[in-house]
Amino acid sequence: MSSWANHFSKYLRLYNRKFSKEDHIQFIKLFYELVVVPEMDLHFVKKCAMILISLLKKVELLSRDDLILSWRPLYELYDKLFCSNCEAYGMVLIPCNLENNLKTLITNCSPYFSLESTQEILDEFRPYLCPFDSEMAKAMNYFDLFLCTKLPPSEHHKGFKLWFEEFMSLWQNWHNIPMWENCLLSLLSRLAKDNVGYIDWEPYLPMIFTRLLRSFNLPGRSSMVQVVRVVSTFDTGVISTLLASMLGKNSSCQLHINRLFNALESFFHPSNHGRWLGKMQRLLQKIPLAVINRKRYTKPSWVAPVPEEYKLTDQEVTDFVKSVLPAALLSMFSKRGSADSSAALQHLSFLRPEMVIPSILERLYSSLETLTEPHRLIAAMQCVVPVCRSLVMKNKYFPEGPTHVIYHY
Repeated sequence: MSSWANHFSKYLRLYNRKFSKEDHIQFIKLFYELVVVPEMDLHFVKKCAMILISLLKKVELLSRDDLILSWRPLYELYDKLFCSNCEAYGMVLIPCNLENNLKTLITNCSPYFSLESTQEILDEFRPYLCPFDSEMAKAMNYFDLFLCTKLPPSEHHKGFKLWFEEFMSLWQNWHNIPMWENCLLSLLSRLAKDNVGYIDWEPYLPMIFTRLLRSFNLPGRSSMVQVVRVVSTFDTGVISTLLASMLGKNSSCQLHINRLFNALESFFHPSNHGRWLGKMQRLLQKIPLAVINRKRYTKPSWVAPVPEEYKLTDQEVTDFVKSVLPAALLSMFSKRGSADSSAALQHLSFLRPEMVIPSILERLYSSLETLTEPHRLIAAMQCVVPVCRSLVMKNKYFPEGPTHVIYHY
């Protein structure tokens, strides 16, 4: 069986999914059963899980009408391996990266859990939702892994509407940086990405942005006592996806983004340096990328489409770039380096090259004329390289871009 799995894995690498839809479904069911077989060799489980991840990677290929999987066998496998003392006592040897592989597998399987699975999962783990008990972190991790967020609008009443307001109420009423906050934020980010235009985030925007600002550990006045966050609970990739998904029609999210970057702008100045700068620069890099991922073309599929009125307009994209660009330009000459800011400028140039590239070139030309600040020239050149594609590419927004390129013969 292991040899056959190796050959099939090689086939997937060489030919991808070169088989019929019926065969695709049968392969998924076969490897799913192999993964959840009790007492199966864990190295073989890892191999089958990686194959299954590849088979389930493109969710648009198979709809919920084609495939239904059970969530409980995966839960029992994960709970037995990673939520017990078996490994600590030397009773089982877990292969490297098996936990990450199983987490990815569960996330890929979740769109195909039955319609009743959401209520079953809530009934299973809701008794552990006590903020004073460490078991709540475990329960929230399971919610993040198993709850399905990809459902047609007609079935939302059996999906996120069963738990959304309850979880948001828990988050609003708990302010002491709980251990489960990151898992909840990951779940909300996935929910927002999969259901753009179907959820009213407006009542929660002030709370989300306030907590994001507090997570940076920014210094206050010298006479004020600062509360230091021992752990950073907000993952920048997750929060960026959440913010990008909340942009759109009749949303004040853009107004809050403007206020956020106005408040942070002075902390991006090259003369300021501290523990907060790394996370701020990562946020600066990933928010434009999340907007690009939302704007990019997606193939028609069974997944709920974004309503036309909630698709980002040109003016909304322009407003977003205007709010982020000043901080990115300030961050070019940061003491921490220009890697994150160059990536942020690259992503912004894909959205609005006519706004981004002239500002970078202006700083490059001024740096070429000075002899006393070579570090500025190095940083400016490092930021010009990532935007070269937008610079030389002919488009209606920045037609004069190629004129800045010098050819040597």
